Amino acid sequence: MDPFSEKLILLVADKILLAGVGAFIAFMASKALERYRRNQTMIVEVAKRQATAFVDVFCGLTECSIHASRIMALARETPPNEEHIENAANKFLEARERLHDKLYAARFLLRYEIGDAAMGVSIEIDEFAKAVVEQAPAEKLDQHLAQLKESLMPFAKHIPELHLPD
Repeated sequence: MDPFSEKLILLVADKILLAGVGAFIAFMASKALERYRRNQTMIVEVAKRQATAFVDVFCGLTECSIHASRIMALARETPPNEEHIENAANKFLEARERLHDKLYAARFLLRYEIGDAAMGVSIEIDEFAKAVVEQAPAEKLDQHLAQLKESLMPFAKHIPELHLPD
């Protein structure tokens, strides 16, 4: 074989080898990019579920707080309308049950400090519910309502600020 043919074969083999290495690198980069995109999609999906769980729990806490305030407003009326108070108490207890379901569903999605704050509010809601069921006097209900509203503050600090575009 003459030197030109040897150089030509060496040149073609070199180009084939370089093309193979380039294709392998491109394949590996493609796989890494695909894995990165899949991870990012999963992170976004988990974040959406966490946000939904936070909003669900916050709505449940707010609903219970509103019903508790309604009970207090009705209890302060003179003379108090027992039928309205009983109706409001039933709505409060139903909202409390929905809150417990929401907390149970969201227990693994909420960060520890948020879940802990929500459970603190839930405990105060349970205490208020006990006082309502026992038909405690308005002063005792006022104390429980004040504690309930105070227990909302650690949870409320996790609500992100709303930034509106200019």
